Amino acid sequence: QAVTKIQVEGSLPETIQFHPIEDIEACCDKRPTNPEDNLSTYFSIKYFLIIPFLFIVGLVIIQNNKVSSLRSELTLSVASRDHLQKSYSSLITELRKYKDTHEKMKQVNNDLSSHTKKLREEHLVTKTELDKLRKTEQLRLSEVRLSNVIQAVQEWSRNKVIEKFGKGPYRVELQLLLPTSKNPQFIKLELAPLDLMPHAVSTFLEQVDQKLWDGQTFDVHAGHVLLARPDPNTNSAAEGNFLQVLFAEYNEDYPHEKYTVGFPGRPTAGQDFYINLQSNVAHHSPRFVEDTVTGEEQFIEGEPCFGKITDQHSRLVVDEMDKLGVGEGGILEKKVVIVSARLIGS
Repeated sequence: QAVTKIQVEGSLPETIQFHPIEDIEACCDKRPTNPEDNLSTYFSIKYFLIIPFLFIVGLVIIQNNKVSSLRSELTLSVASRDHLQKSYSSLITELRKYKDTHEKMKQVNNDLSSHTKKLREEHLVTKTELDKLRKTEQLRLSEVRLSNVIQAVQEWSRNKVIEKFGKGPYRVELQLLLPTSKNPQFIKLELAPLDLMPHAVSTFLEQVDQKLWDGQTFDVHAGHVLLARPDPNTNSAAEGNFLQVLFAEYNEDYPHEKYTVGFPGRPTAGQDFYINLQSNVAHHSPRFVEDTVTGEEQFIEGEPCFGKITDQHSRLVVDEMDKLGVGEGGILEKKVVIVSARLIGS
């Protein structure tokens, strides 16, 4: 067979010879003729073959151990994963239970809060009602005590009038000087029955008896009434001797009709008296009025009405006074002087 030659460049040999496979096998089959050499060669070859085999076996054993270890770790991992998954499922279940419990507790807490709020509101309402009841009871007791005092004053006034002026009826005559007339004019007052207005009648009779109205004047025209007031420059008024009503005595059976006389009823103005120029039942009776500042309703007591002008001549005099000129603030331009006030019969 021909020898194949390959041309190469560089420092390598000019040619590399490749022998046929048969020549190589023939060469390998050649054995040394010396038995010892043959044995040595045999063991060398055997040793040379065992070492790689043992190395490979070792590698296989090592790899097998690694695989076994990995399988064990994988088994543990799978077991751990299953355990974790079961734990996770258990935790999810417990969490759902906790969430449900939490929602229930939240609902219970909301119910308790609402119930507590309701109880507080009911407590406040109850406390308010209790305070009202206490105030109502206090007011009731105060009213009872005041009523007892009023009844005592009325009884004392009644007895005093009967003792001093007789059993009545009682009439008072006012002698007046009008700016429109040169001659004195007279107004006769028929006082209320003693059983209806004992304190107001007693007060006016005492004023007349002490001649406290002598020299005083009608000086205010308020549109619906003509008001007589004590002159603060007189001795009686200046010294505080002018008698006045102690409370606003009122009786619905003796209303403020036209041509009746009454006291304002206020503690600081009880010494004044007025003649009603019209029916003032609505204005001078007990009533509720709205406060202009707070907007709340306030109770106004009725004013004492203690006499009537019944005869025609006296009413004509009142009508003449009603026509007098009025200046700023309702003050009469010319005052009507009360010359005297006298008890004329009983």
